[in-house]
Amino acid sequence: MRGVPAETNLGAHYLVTVHADPLAVIASPIMKYLTLLSVVFLPLAFVVEFFGQNFDDLPGSPHWMQSDALMHIMIGLCALTPIVMVAWFRYRDWI
Repeated sequence: MRGVPAETNLGAHYLVTVHADPLAVIASPIMKYLTLLSVVFLPLAFVVEFFGQNFDDLPGSPHWMQSDALMHIMIGLCALTPIVMVAWFRYRDWI
């Protein structure tokens, strides 16, 4: 800044830093949990959206919609995915 001594400009920078640091400390755990939630639920959203499309046959697997075994496997995977991910996060001490 023109006409402002360097010490004054540096002091303003420190005031902004002093104000922003506590906000970052508050926001950090919130962002951590939001990230963990998205990591757990985005794969489930992909699976549900993929199998929720309106098509009759998958390539390599004709008549897949009439398969009870595939339905049970998909329900099991959808239930098991968040359980395994949360267990892994706890094992790694991320939550």
